[in-house]
This record gives sequence, C-alpha cells and structure tokens, in this order.
Amino acid sequence: MIEQKRISREVSDFRDGSRITRLNGKRGAASALIILLIVLLIFFGMLAMVTAHADLRLAQRRADWTQSYFIADQQAETIIAELDYILLNADSPGRAQTSAFQAVSRLLELNDAAEVISLYEIDDVIFAEVLVYNPERALQGIQFSVAMRPGQTDATLRMSTISWLQWQPPAEPAERPGLWDGE
Repeated sequence: MIEQKRISREVSDFRDGSRITRLNGKRGAASALIILLIVLLIFFGMLAMVTAHADLRLAQRRADWTQSYFIADQQAETIIAELDYILLNADSPGRAQTSAFQAVSRLLELNDAAEVISLYEIDDVIFAEVLVYNPERALQGIQFSVAMRPGQTDATLRMSTISWLQWQPPAEPAERPGLWDGE
C-alpha cells in the first residue's frame, strides 16, 4: 500500500508539470556545454590556420633560399666551363700566359654574377678566387678558388678546384635597444 501511494504521487507530480520543470532546468546545462564546445572548436581551428600560415611562410623562405643556391651553383659551373674553354684554347705556357690571364680577367669582369675576390698568376699558373651570386636576390652564392694552367690538354692538369663553398651575405644585427653589446 505504501508503494502504491508513492508511485501515484510521482505520477501526479509528473502530471502537474513540476517534474517537467525539473527536466527543463537540465537542458540549459547541455546548451552551455554545446556553446563551450563550439568555442573550443573555433579556437583550435584558428590555431591550426595560424600554424599552417607560419609553415607556408617558412616553406616559401626555404624554397627561395634553395632556388637561389642552385641558380648560383649553375652560374658558377657555367663560369668554370667558360674558364676551361679559355684555357683549352690557349697556346703553350709561357708566351701565351699573359693572353690567357687577360682573357680570364676579361671573362670574370664582364660577368654580372661574378665578383672577383683575387686574381693573380705565379709561375705559369693563374689563381682565381671568385664569388658568384644572383645580383637581384643575393640570398645564396658560391665562392670558389681555382688554379689554372693554360695550354694543358689534360683536364685534370688544366684546372684544379681548390675550394668550393656555399656563401651567404652577412646577417645584419637587429636594432633592439637595451641589449648588452659585449663592451
């Protein structure tokens, strides 16, 4: 009998609407949870977009850097081939040494991508140190040193590469006041 009264009271509470009111109060919490979830999804979406944009800028900078390196490498290889052609067509060492030196000097001076660091001759051998880079975008370059012997038929005797280095322009210091400059 006691059970029956309890069941009938709960049913009557449900019919009165008081039970329904209690259920409606819990629906607001679900709405707040959904709104919080949407805000979190928007936040993580924006974070992903910012990260992707930063990655794109970094990849573009790396692509420009790599492209300028290979352009400089191709220009340096072209200069080496032109120098080898001059040396191959030079007469025997001695008398033709001066004309080969002048031809090498002229070739390097007329090339816009080449900057001659040093050019001299010692005992029938021409030494050159050259920096090659793209003058429009000097992000990368090649600095090479060669020893040239005009008039030799053997390619290994005619030109020897002493050094072949990747070059970058010096970094400019950032202007930030308040930093200790080491003095």
